[in-house]
Amino acid sequence: MKKNVIFFLKFLFLIIILAYLIQNKFIDLNLFTQFTIKPTTLTLIFLLIFISILVAALRWSIIIRLMKFNIELKKVLEITYISCFFNSIFLGGFGGDFLRAYYIYNSSKTNKIKLSFSVLIDRFIGFVGLFLIVIFFVESFIIYDFNLILKQIAFLLLMLFILIYLLLFILKNYRQNLYKKIINKKFFFTIKENISKILFTIILSVILFLAINFSMYLISSSIYNYELNLDSIFLSNSVSIVFNTLSLTPGGIGVGEVVFSKIIEIVSNEDVKGIANIYVFWRIIYLIFCLPALFFFLFYKPKIYKFKKTRNF
Repeated sequence: MKKNVIFFLKFLFLIIILAYLIQNKFIDLNLFTQFTIKPTTLTLIFLLIFISILVAALRWSIIIRLMKFNIELKKVLEITYISCFFNSIFLGGFGGDFLRAYYIYNSSKTNKIKLSFSVLIDRFIGFVGLFLIVIFFVESFIIYDFNLILKQIAFLLLMLFILIYLLLFILKNYRQNLYKKIINKKFFFTIKENISKILFTIILSVILFLAINFSMYLISSSIYNYELNLDSIFLSNSVSIVFNTLSLTPGGIGVGEVVFSKIIEIVSNEDVKGIANIYVFWRIIYLIFCLPALFFFLFYKPKIYKFKKTRNF
């Protein structure tokens, strides 16, 4: 009974968000019949999505290897690809992360919790990359007005608070003694000894989200013919991804569209009628690209890997 009530409330929340988007003309249903799909543009969008998934797998693989766990990049890519599909349909934008944690947990006979913790580290590094993109592109919209500067500072602090809150929210589910086993002196020693690799994972995060943002820009300019500049798309989409991840609707549907549309409305002087269609269209393209992941999910073969004899943590 309780689960049904919670499901109903979440579904109602989703309906309210979609109604808000349509009522404020952020989603224009007529535009779904008025776009132009160019084969070259569509191919490039698929290529950018592929690059983002490949980079995500490489980033996570580096984190896992810092734990001295000998897993193949091919296997990490397979798990990442499967998780990308489930990220699109599970509650929030992190549903696939639970699947990643489950798969990596069952890939070893020892240190299972620490391996699962790699998913959390990977997600946090991803948010760091997003935060850097937001800081870079928000500068383009700075007008040297004292009141506006205060608002922008408040906005950046809010973003930092969201990142910290997300980390603490996930960590609080671990018992204190388990937390101490994971975050110990060896953990910080590993970070110190491998700072160059960790910085590289942050660079990979930036590349990943730049690829996603550019695919959004292609949809806005080549498919829906909006005259929006690159900065507007990169800023609005980067912020919306954060809120999309933290939302409780399936795949973050609705929440990301609202944030994306409102930021575009604030930073752009263009007509934003139907602007959320860009976000919806990207979701559809991304889901289509990830559909073959169901094949890998159905025929997934678990495999046991081993740690090297000397582990960093």
